[in-house]
Amino acid sequence: MRNHVGASHPNDDQIRTAELLGWLQTCIDDVISEKVNGHAITVKSIIDNTKNRDTYFSQVDKEQFENSIKELSPQFIANLTNTLFGIFVSKNYEGKSIILNNFLSLSLISWKYTTDTFRYSLGERLDVFRTQLDEYKINQSELFFEKVGGKKYYSKDLKTIQLSVKCEQLRNAHFSWDNYANETPIAREILELAPSPSDVPNMRKDLLVETFLICRIGKNVSYQRGVSPGGKLFYDRFFQNSDEDIVKRILTLLSDGNINVNGQIQNNNLLEVLNIVPEDMIGAQYMEILDNLKAFINDGKEAEKYFNTVDFKRFKDNFLV
Repeated sequence: MRNHVGASHPNDDQIRTAELLGWLQTCIDDVISEKVNGHAITVKSIIDNTKNRDTYFSQVDKEQFENSIKELSPQFIANLTNTLFGIFVSKNYEGKSIILNNFLSLSLISWKYTTDTFRYSLGERLDVFRTQLDEYKINQSELFFEKVGGKKYYSKDLKTIQLSVKCEQLRNAHFSWDNYANETPIAREILELAPSPSDVPNMRKDLLVETFLICRIGKNVSYQRGVSPGGKLFYDRFFQNSDEDIVKRILTLLSDGNINVNGQIQNNNLLEVLNIVPEDMIGAQYMEILDNLKAFINDGKEAEKYFNTVDFKRFKDNFLV
């Protein structure tokens, strides 16, 4: 309001009656009507005391804090989380490990009660820090989102970049020495960014599906059937949440020859992927093709040959174009 018609920024605008009433209503809705109860006072006291505390919070301290915020409004919780985040990334507390640890402990609690809408808006703050080239705030922000389990709330642009990097790292790990151990932490990081297919930016879905499929189909070796045991947990978790769009991408990648499936081990691994795709998330036409492909592999035939059948070519012309 003051930036447009205030005395410090004079211009030709005038406050009309309707606008004034609207601003007054906003004040009533967002400020006056907010209950200043004992819980809110306790929260403020805890935050103030945390800045000067020289010992770590006990479990009792954390429980007291959680009890203090449970009944607060979503807007108050958003403001609280924003304050905690701001303190955690502030250079004023750089190197003060006890204070940072304590504020992170409070953040873990307030995050549980923070709305998704505000979580996404907080994720956009990281883009601002990157634009400003503020390395300290970037590192602290990434640590914050890692600890609260909030990487999925990164902005679409940042998530797109990080998924590109992580998928490349995962492929390199898969085709390198000791891939069974090295795939696992990267696959975990990818699912932190995108726990489900709906969290993956469209422009990176093909890349992620292809990368996970390559790793899950594995190599034609007998040990662990060519698949990283630790990585398999994350690959399966992703494919278990597949929807029709992901199935479409799987079939397209396989039928276009982008992914090699040779030998009994790799065909059986592909069969396992097809078996965990949720049937209730895809249409009848796709389900029929999946059933036919699974039957084809169960008969001891190679999956690649199925994509040359008349039935699949007809399906591809109608649904995969």
